[in-house]
Amino acid sequence: MPKVIFSFAGTRDNGEVDTEKLEKQSFNDDVIRVYFRGCQEKNMGNG
Repeated sequence: MPKVIFSFAGTRDNGEVDTEKLEKQSFNDDVIRVYFRGCQEKNMGNG
């Protein structure tokens, strides 16, 4: 059965650091990786 890894970047985060970390890890062939970038709207979040 396939497994899914979801990676969610925070507000105003492009997620590149998390993506690089996960891409360096070795997973079985049945693992699907899904990456989400953070909201880039400057009026959102705590900043």
